[in-house]
Amino acid sequence: MSRIGRGIVSLESRRRCAFALVVVGAAAVGLCPSTASGQAAAPWLIMDGPTPGYIEVPHAAALNPETITVEAWLNMVSGLSYTGGGCPSIIGKAYTETYWLGICANRIRFYSHGSGSSRDSSGQIPIGEWAHVAVTYDGSNLRFFINGELDSEFEHDLGPMPSNTEPLRIGSSVDYDVRPHAAIDEVRLWSSARSEAEILSTMNAAITTATAGLVASWNLDGDGADSVGGFDGAPVGDAVFGSSVPAPNPCIREYFIPAAAHSAGALGTQWATDVSLLNLESSTASVDVYLLPRDSDNSDPASVAYSIEPGASLALEDVVLSEFREDNLAAALRVCSDVTLLVDSRTFNSAAKAVGPTFGQGVPGEAANIASTGWRWLIGLHENDQFRTNVGFVNAGPFAAVVYIDCFARDGTSLGGIEVDLPPYGYKQLNRAFTQVTSEDVENGTIRLYSSGSPIISYASVVDNSTGDGTYKRAR
Repeated sequence: MSRIGRGIVSLESRRRCAFALVVVGAAAVGLCPSTASGQAAAPWLIMDGPTPGYIEVPHAAALNPETITVEAWLNMVSGLSYTGGGCPSIIGKAYTETYWLGICANRIRFYSHGSGSSRDSSGQIPIGEWAHVAVTYDGSNLRFFINGELDSEFEHDLGPMPSNTEPLRIGSSVDYDVRPHAAIDEVRLWSSARSEAEILSTMNAAITTATAGLVASWNLDGDGADSVGGFDGAPVGDAVFGSSVPAPNPCIREYFIPAAAHSAGALGTQWATDVSLLNLESSTASVDVYLLPRDSDNSDPASVAYSIEPGASLALEDVVLSEFREDNLAAALRVCSDVTLLVDSRTFNSAAKAVGPTFGQGVPGEAANIASTGWRWLIGLHENDQFRTNVGFVNAGPFAAVVYIDCFARDGTSLGGIEVDLPPYGYKQLNRAFTQVTSEDVENGTIRLYSSGSPIISYASVVDNSTGDGTYKRAR
């Protein structure tokens, strides 16, 4: 199926209206009325979730034209990626070397000659509805079109476009893998700078045969096939085709506080956690804080919603008890916001001996993008009469993870290992981690972590046994 008008008609419908033909170059172009809904019908490429799949087309010389028209139909959920990254890639053959088309602040951005050659459209594309975008470059002038109409044009006298040997990607780029939160359909590449009339003549049409100047047409009808030029692309990763348009991400800015509690601990400690949230932007923040109890599958956690005015901060004292009504619980916290926040916390012993409550340890709000799989290290760890080391893990995703922990003495001697399973958004802390593998005191010990599955955030807390104060150490 292909887009007709701002809609899509089925192959059956296309056959019924096949008598309506125009000729573009040497090609027959079928024109059919647009559907009443004004939207596309299945299938198209669905760019949803934190790491949606994309289409990769192997390099061919014809994919590096010296003059160009590149066009696509887009339904952008926002001008950002799913996780809030700016300037997502729509069509790219490496912006550092040659051409790239993306969306920045809801405007079309195009690189013609690699780094330093970008220009932006004057107008913004509509968000949450289908729109046709096109860019042309003739060697001297760069023009942007939105829904077939000239939006803006610039002198861009850089000469013929350079070539490279990188693959072309739809929904990504080899040197800028920021993927859109969108649906994408009918991507076309031409080797000439088309006029406004030419763009209008085919943007609502199904081109069924080879056309003069048309290098490739990727209909995205369930795969990455090129319907005219033979430059077929292959789906990479979790590439999904269908009839749905992605829903807005309720967690554009995501943070984790890896440890929080309102609970009794070792040596007579009584732990509590205060949280601070600062809105760094000029719009009101809508914030959800999720409780991730220890040793649980937290796919459907309890949450509390807040609004934070621009520039204002929100203080949540003893958050586990005051906001979630839990009086004997260790947990992590997940914070979701529609704007950028600074997130911080302190976990302290409210029953510290002799000196009374102390400030405790700062536990930073970690941006979700630091979560990862693979190797990480924790160093400068102690387990003896004066200090103890607790090691914690937060699963930052909706899938299970496994963590392998290897403990080492100061001289590099292996002390033994532990394996930890983490359910979705699971949190686990190993108290006195070294005592689980050795009865010997440890000074300046090391822990090596390896995780697989969902990305995780790991930390150690080296706690003073006399006061309950800890030092937070992020795994690196």
